[in-house]
Amino acid sequence: MTDEQVKKIAACFATLAFTVMTLGSWAMGARILVALVRGIEALVLFGLLALFVCKLLQHKVDFSPVESSAEDDEAKGSHLDETV
Repeated sequence: MTDEQVKKIAACFATLAFTVMTLGSWAMGARILVALVRGIEALVLFGLLALFVCKLLQHKVDFSPVESSAEDDEAKGSHLDETV
């Protein structure tokens, strides 16, 4: 996972949080200014949370693709006829 992907994930998560919080607050009867303030708070909070979690996963988990060898592919069905 690259830094660009981490930023995109955090931005998408923050935008989703802003939208849900703003529309949800407004639908439940809050004034539009209060709903926007709550949405901005959710954008900052959940955007930073997603950014830190993705950065943590980026350093702890290896996201490189696993190469499968031809020997593993050939050996997959070799023991299917054996009974227990």
